Amino acid sequence: MNKKRKIKLLLLLALLVIIVIAYVVLQKNPVKDENAEAEADAETYPVTEIDTALVTSIGIINNGESIDFTKRNGIWYLSGDDSFSVDEDKIESYLDNAGNITSDTCIENVSDLSEYGLDDPVLNLTLQWDDNMYLIKVGDYNSVISSYYVSVNDDDTIYTINSSQYYSLSKALENFEKIESDTSDSES
Repeated sequence: MNKKRKIKLLLLLALLVIIVIAYVVLQKNPVKDENAEAEADAETYPVTEIDTALVTSIGIINNGESIDFTKRNGIWYLSGDDSFSVDEDKIESYLDNAGNITSDTCIENVSDLSEYGLDDPVLNLTLQWDDNMYLIKVGDYNSVISSYYVSVNDDDTIYTINSSQYYSLSKALENFEKIESDTSDSES
């Protein structure tokens, strides 16, 4: 073999060794995705953690409409109107949403709740049982972060919830009414 061929062969062999070493290093230490790492570091804050099976009273003030439900002997009733047909499944779903609110944002030591619209909230929700009560207030919508501000029991900690969480709590009386379906067969 002539000298030029030997040099080319040695260079190709060296290049192959470098590629194999690079492959082994990358397999052992993969390149980290900064977005995935940021998402993993994002903390979730529990806003409410309530055993909803214990709740015996629900109060909702939404857009000026006041709705109160009480649970007697395991059955939910509209307060003041026992003839209203309450859909138990809708109440339980609502309680699941209200009792398990989480947030990606926590603002502590807030001195002025009015800065977040919590002095005149768009939604008030009260959950009661025995001697316990949770007062959940939903304040202003922040279009920059696409979230609503929330406080619990007028604490000085403010959280944010997204629109879907807000709409799962922002209900009118008709949302809890049991719709009776016609189960008769109408064959001709």
